[in-house]
Amino acid sequence: MPQPSFPGSNGKMPRLPAAVVALLIVVGWAALALASYHIWTHGANHRDFFPRWVGARLAIYEQRDLYSDETTRLMRETLYGRQPVPGEDPQAFAYPALIVPLLLPFWWIPDMEAATALWQATSVLLLLAALIAVRRAIPEPKFPAGWIGVALFTPYVLLMIYNGQITAVPLAALAFAYAGLAGGPSPPPPLPHGGEGRKARLAYDEGRKARLTYGEMLGGAALAAGFIKPELVALPALLLVLLALVERRWRFLGGMAAGGALLFAASLIVAGWWVPGWLEALTRYADYAQVSHAPLTLLDLHPAALIAGAALTVALTARLRFDAFSLTAGGAALGMLLLPQTLIWGLTLLSLPLAMSFRRRAHLPALIAWAATWGAQIGAVLLTDSVPEVWRWQNALLPLIVLIPVALAARQNQAA
Repeated sequence: MPQPSFPGSNGKMPRLPAAVVALLIVVGWAALALASYHIWTHGANHRDFFPRWVGARLAIYEQRDLYSDETTRLMRETLYGRQPVPGEDPQAFAYPALIVPLLLPFWWIPDMEAATALWQATSVLLLLAALIAVRRAIPEPKFPAGWIGVALFTPYVLLMIYNGQITAVPLAALAFAYAGLAGGPSPPPPLPHGGEGRKARLAYDEGRKARLTYGEMLGGAALAAGFIKPELVALPALLLVLLALVERRWRFLGGMAAGGALLFAASLIVAGWWVPGWLEALTRYADYAQVSHAPLTLLDLHPAALIAGAALTVALTARLRFDAFSLTAGGAALGMLLLPQTLIWGLTLLSLPLAMSFRRRAHLPALIAWAATWGAQIGAVLLTDSVPEVWRWQNALLPLIVLIPVALAARQNQAA
């Protein structure tokens, strides 16, 4: 039986057919990939996606242990044509092997630079899709659609795309999880009266129930994918799971369990029993990687700085609510404050709470927090020679600054 169509009440143009939308997405993706390849990737030395590509292909095509010394040696030879000199990244594989089946199509591409360019284009579309899903799920009043572009135009998103980082995956995982828990279609358009109206209402309600069911399940499955960067999603994911348990959102939890089990099983097929090797790789990684922890950064300045930062964090956290909005946006920022982070790449994740918090009285604080991302990065460039490891201050201060508009928006959320 064909679904009823509803006339628009606000004079908006009808939606484009799905086939046309899909074609536009494919064309845009291809154009982005070509631009990335010729402008950024070809001949460049930003080797962040490259080691993942090499290691994954060694695991898939040669059945090598991702974390063994021999695999690391082969990765170095592929990337450098030699063993690295002191000061160069040793390029060991330190990601959980979950990344191998999750991004499988990119490992099949035989050219390293082409695979990277395609991933850069995919990252852009993934970020856009994630924030569009969040906007649809947020209750009225929603943040303006144009704010998506502003929230994504931070130095850390641009650096992530340029370097072929994978932070778009945990950001999208949290965004889709939020949409699954909090989302639903927009309110129904005006319906005709009488018998036709009742039929249209029943059809709409049935469709809405189905979309909510699948949305919850897919949101849970998406959250499981975010654990390829566990330091970014661990806290907000734990909070969302707790919310789902309290609210008995079994479909969400079932989707997460099924998605996680499927991804883990697939990783075992392509990489074998990888967990012990990964834990050992993390131990080695801590010896050469640059890691920051916000409380220690503040303590290094002065104990009073740590006390002030902790007091502000507690005060802002107290304003959050036990709902999907606060636990996603606030949890993302809090996780970056409470858990150790590597360099500044994870700061891309702050685009999610920035986008979500641009509502009502939080407009100005959200804009200030967005401007702070640029100020912090420009300041880091200018102060690199005079302030040792200035990037640690970016990791310590920016999540705290972003938490301010989130806390303000959270108090408006229930009334919206």
